Amino acid sequence: MPTPTPVPDSELANAVRALAMDAVETARSGHPGMPMGMADIAVALWNRHLRLIPNLDVWRPCDTVETAVAWAAAIERRDGPTALVLTRQNVPCQSRDQAAQAAIRRGGYVLADWPADTAAKRAVVIATGSEVALAQAARESLRGEGIAVRVVSMPCTDVFDRQDADWRAAVLPPGIARVAVEAGATDGWRRYVGAADDPRAAVVGLDRFGESAPAAALFQHFGITAEGVAAAVRRVVG
Repeated sequence: MPTPTPVPDSELANAVRALAMDAVETARSGHPGMPMGMADIAVALWNRHLRLIPNLDVWRPCDTVETAVAWAAAIERRDGPTALVLTRQNVPCQSRDQAAQAAIRRGGYVLADWPADTAAKRAVVIATGSEVALAQAARESLRGEGIAVRVVSMPCTDVFDRQDADWRAAVLPPGIARVAVEAGATDGWRRYVGAADDPRAAVVGLDRFGESAPAAALFQHFGITAEGVAAAVRRVVG
């Protein structure tokens, strides 16, 4: 059998980019930004630095394995550098609360709620990933203003959409003002918060492209901050 010709790293990186774009387009969910920008780094790590543990039994659904297993195996390795990757969706699965795990697996769930007997103005803020921190910070800042905020984490809109109407209404109660936070294009969130001309609906995000600056500077410029989220909540609750 002839020896295969090595594929240049640049071609491998472009293949990763193409697969990422196809995956996002097919799933109609997610964003290809990271694989597009970091494909070269991923190829370099895979080809030259990472060492795998093929018999490590941690790649099962998160509700069937203790994620501490992976940490222990990584920490105890002594034969070279270790890379351990847990996605943002994996991390909550370390919870011991079975009800919380069940809620997480339904695609969208209440992460922080308003008091059951509150008479304050109410709003729902929807976020996922790093944007959740902005929603939480906005919630805390609004508490002293008489505005109660429910923070909803929605790691997978497709799974949430497949849930029954009772669950969706329990997470996103009708008639309550809503704000979504997205460090990217906002169109996908409109079906959860309301139309652009709805005064009780808003999305904090980035719909203009071509800007170039460090992420923190861009977020500050476009208002993708805790204060920007709080300001949007103030507008929608009137």
